[in-house]
Amino acid sequence: MEFDYSKALEGIKLTADQFIDFCILCGCDYATSIKGIGPVRALQLLQKHGSMDTLLAALDPAKYNVPEDWPHKESHEFFKNPEITPCETIPPLKWSEPDEEGLVAFLVGEKNFSEDRVRKTVAKIKASKGKANQGRMENFFAVQPKTPTDAKSASKTAADGKKGSTPGSKRKDGG
Repeated sequence: MEFDYSKALEGIKLTADQFIDFCILCGCDYATSIKGIGPVRALQLLQKHGSMDTLLAALDPAKYNVPEDWPHKESHEFFKNPEITPCETIPPLKWSEPDEEGLVAFLVGEKNFSEDRVRKTVAKIKASKGKANQGRMENFFAVQPKTPTDAKSASKTAADGKKGSTPGSKRKDGG
């Protein structure tokens, strides 16, 4: 199935900026959702008010609790201008021991992850190093060869039109 972004926007009657605001209202990695506003209400509100600022000003504070420091503008900017590293500047991938302190500095210091969670995950990675790789799906399922009696039974059942029945057996409902 293929989706055409411009046709999708046209179908829901939103501009690209409004669609970003719609995604933010629904909840995203950059901002939590507003309790009581799901996808349907978010779409209705954006179509009615046109912009996030107008929409937020019109919300009834008794009904919708919007945090004071809700980062909708920053979130919008992240969606419009994401941090992207050009492929040609990325060195080839080489598997080695994880740099725990480097990961902690980046994920905790720059991205506000929990230090305990990062260190536990690094410990799991270190513990799994050297263990067997994940097996292939085919190893979990063995194809059993069909025996001549299986083939006869299957064809007889299909011919009778009664799943699992044997010749001469009667149904409980009298049929």
